[in-house]
Amino acid sequence: IPHWVWVNRGTDVYWVLADESRKALLAMGISESQIKAQGIPVSRQFVSPPDPSKVKKELGLDQNRITLLFTSGSFGLGPTQMILKSLEPFQAKIQAIVVCGTNAKLKEELGHKSYGFKVQVLGFVNNMPELMSASDLIIAKPGGATMCEALVSNLLMLLTNGIPGQEDGNERYLIAHGAAIKLKHFSEAQAVIKRFIEHPSELTEMKNKIKQIAKPEAAAKLADFVNFACHSEGKARRI
Repeated sequence: IPHWVWVNRGTDVYWVLADESRKALLAMGISESQIKAQGIPVSRQFVSPPDPSKVKKELGLDQNRITLLFTSGSFGLGPTQMILKSLEPFQAKIQAIVVCGTNAKLKEELGHKSYGFKVQVLGFVNNMPELMSASDLIIAKPGGATMCEALVSNLLMLLTNGIPGQEDGNERYLIAHGAAIKLKHFSEAQAVIKRFIEHPSELTEMKNKIKQIAKPEAAAKLADFVNFACHSEGKARRI
């Protein structure tokens, strides 16, 4: 969701996620004609991901368990260990992928622990499209890039605490559209996972809501817009 840092003199077009973003910019005094609510571009690898079963096989994961993906930004922050511990009662039903980023200490600690279910511990990765395709839920903070990649991957988000101000709008947007669940405390993860294990149709329903707001064609639309704008006006545009 836009904030005041976005607003700069000389910007020709504001390319934003959704209608909520458009309204926020209008309230900041931006002209309607300058705003394109067509979605945030993500890599084409998220749009056309590999077969989830193939990725699970490569990672040594079970094909029939609920797969949880933990990411907390490149520094690997967050209540990962506490959430994993709280999920031990469901050890016959779940498995997890934990991306620790550059947090070598967390990676080492998790590598020496056992939770009764498969936990694939990774450091900094460059195959996030594959990991998201193989997962059912993602436990992460509501960063802009992660949010848009998860939406395109039809991945339900369990939100941990984000960056105040910057990511609050993302959180409100996702929850309002039924595309995420806020974890106010790490212990709430247990009830959420229990609910989806006992009522898998509820997870399916939320994933259907995600499809309604995901914009996998955003990158192609942006490329077409830039190409048309530059050629028709004969000058560069600031977006």
